[in-house]
Amino acid sequence: MATKKLTSGSQLPEITLSLVGGGKATLGKPQKEGNWQLVFVYRGLHCPICQKYLKKLESLKDKFLATAAEVVAVSGDPEGKAVAMVESAGLTFPVALRALHRTDAGSGALYLSSTVSGGNGSAFF
Repeated sequence: MATKKLTSGSQLPEITLSLVGGGKATLGKPQKEGNWQLVFVYRGLHCPICQKYLKKLESLKDKFLATAAEVVAVSGDPEGKAVAMVESAGLTFPVALRALHRTDAGSGALYLSSTVSGGNGSAFF
């Protein structure tokens, strides 16, 4: 059986998503021709590790841009919580709204993990 999961060096399929604050971003297609695109998918506002990671990413954003690498994050949360994460972490790079759901994993391109915290047993990423 052939797998559809992404492999190292393969191109990300183009997926257009809504952004926190309005607008759209297309994963797999940088905004500027010739750029790379770094896509970071995070679990959500409830994840302290994600918040710490995104804050660090924000502090490195300009270094990525200087090497022609655009930064985009994809939230596992609904819009309200995604907005709260952007505000609380002070993010200025694009953050896409909850687009990659467990039920959308039929493409086979996503690896899903179960939660490790006892308080949020219904969230997967």
